[in-house]
Amino acid sequence: MFVALLLGVFHLFLNIRYVFTGHVPEIVINVEHPTNLISALDLSLVVSFGLLGGVWLWKRQPWGYVLAVIWNVKGAVYMTALSAATVGVFQAGVSEDIMQIALWGPIGVGCLISFILLLTNMESSEHKVQ
Repeated sequence: MFVALLLGVFHLFLNIRYVFTGHVPEIVINVEHPTNLISALDLSLVVSFGLLGGVWLWKRQPWGYVLAVIWNVKGAVYMTALSAATVGVFQAGVSEDIMQIALWGPIGVGCLISFILLLTNMESSEHKVQ
């Protein structure tokens, strides 16, 4: 939920700043796309499912475990892909910004750790004492 909240606040800040100042977010300028597709996808899918899964997990609902596993695997894999892309464009001389790895790496490792902890602490319904 923490990562979903941070991501949601980040995208909402960019969007609200645009509404009030007319300043186009840098990501829209960099990708030369007329809209912020990343923001739309993150807010509609990543943030919403992260928060929903977190709430359901907090309440120990079965679907909370399902969404938490999916969300954390997706987070670890996607952060690995972003890290590889960051290194690739840096090595190709397209970008000078290698420091994005300082963001992608900890989030990816955190997702991987959360995934492992989630799986190791799950109890099978067969082992419950009645």
